[in-house]
Amino acid sequence: MPRPIKCDENVAKENGGAQRGEQTVDQAGFDPDILWLRNYFAGDPIRYIHWKASARTDILKTKQFSSATLPPLILDFDNIVIQNIERKLSCLTYLIMTLTNKNRPVGLRIRKKFFEPGLSRRHRFRMLNELALYGDPDDKHPD
Repeated sequence: MPRPIKCDENVAKENGGAQRGEQTVDQAGFDPDILWLRNYFAGDPIRYIHWKASARTDILKTKQFSSATLPPLILDFDNIVIQNIERKLSCLTYLIMTLTNKNRPVGLRIRKKFFEPGLSRRHRFRMLNELALYGDPDDKHPD
């Protein structure tokens, strides 16, 4: 993986630059406002189980919360305004790691691949793996 080098998210000129600010969205999150209850899935945190609803229905129910999220950012490799490829890869690595840690959904467009914005660890790993393989002689992607 390229070594992360600190850079400003404004190097991503997608749609006029990085968007800033928070907005409330009706999707799963961790804020105190409960949006709905759903059936428990393996891996849900136990502290989010709604015990009263679970007792009434004899099915474990999990609380789903509203979430304050930042708008998604798509990083487009070709639109990053850094000429040195290694530095560009390092900057993208830094941005992916930093922004996803701040709960900002990040997507990546590189070569002919597009990764939709997301926050999961698997999603972050897939994008970082794509950056790590960029330019690898065994890589099957054309440049």
